[in-house]
Amino acid sequence: MSRATNRDNNAGIPFQVSHEQQSCHLLELSPPLLALLSSKHPPTGGTSSVGSPSPTNALLCTDDQTFQIRQVQSSNSIFVIQPAQDTIPLHHGQPAGVSAIAQCKSTLELIPIPIPSSATLYLKSSINAYDEFQGSTKPPSTTRPKEKKTQLSLSIEAPMSAKEFDEGWNKLCAFELDGQAWIPTAGVLLGTWKSFFAIATLEGLNLQTAFHISSIAKKAEEDGYPEPLFLAMINMLKVNDVDAMDGWATLSEETSTTWVGVSLLESKKRSDREILMSKLLHEWQDMLPELWRRRVSTKLLEGKYVQLSEGFIGFEGGFDDSTLSDGPQPASTKAVRKWHEKFKNNRR
Repeated sequence: MSRATNRDNNAGIPFQVSHEQQSCHLLELSPPLLALLSSKHPPTGGTSSVGSPSPTNALLCTDDQTFQIRQVQSSNSIFVIQPAQDTIPLHHGQPAGVSAIAQCKSTLELIPIPIPSSATLYLKSSINAYDEFQGSTKPPSTTRPKEKKTQLSLSIEAPMSAKEFDEGWNKLCAFELDGQAWIPTAGVLLGTWKSFFAIATLEGLNLQTAFHISSIAKKAEEDGYPEPLFLAMINMLKVNDVDAMDGWATLSEETSTTWVGVSLLESKKRSDREILMSKLLHEWQDMLPELWRRRVSTKLLEGKYVQLSEGFIGFEGGFDDSTLSDGPQPASTKAVRKWHEKFKNNRR
């Protein structure tokens, strides 16, 4: 036991360094995180290195936020101390000494990670695309199909909190079918919306009020769009305080209008190198209820396209002529749209 003491009562607290040093790491907590951990109901969390920026990086996940753990070297001498238990005789009035049980040459700091984009990138890199192709022959895939995984297995492996995973899952309209997770392409999503909008129009549904979606989901499935896919789309577009999984939904006019426009634009990325903006806007309006069409504007598509020439636009990031990984094709709508005939018979 080494000692650094001074018998002058006014010289300070006796200090000693223990020969048996303990292993210790200091974690720097921001005030918000410290308040969260010291609250009456602290979150449960864990660490993960799956999907982190490099194999040496670890992540700390709370219930709703993700932090990257980074080691920072320190030029200062940082000691972890505890009250000394022996050896230094105390003079009258002299405070008890302290003993250094560990020395930390580095600290760990937590850096918040902007997960919304990271969540979608993780899911896109882990899940096969649910795609459809024009014609009867599917072109060969240029990418190797990803390993088949379920939503549960993906969430367990995800380098992010459960809340952030769910937000990314909902944003992509991801769904599970036959024990496998899928991400629908823009073309499939647009086709699902068209089917839904056609059914709603024929049945006279007001999309701004709550409607029961079970019967609509079944008719959309006859159009070739599985019920889990249909529910994922409705869940993405619903008003926040309504749960589509309970069988009822009220769509958000603002969210739905923007989403249809973006999906329409994205669906053309693999077929058109340039688009006439006026034609796109008219096509977009035709896919919406009449009262929603006033919202259609190029401002809702900002960041999604580039101006090529007067009146014509291209795609941010360039034209995409690649094919996606193998995925199932929705059933041909030419043979399965039985609900249309049923609707006609009911009106006779």
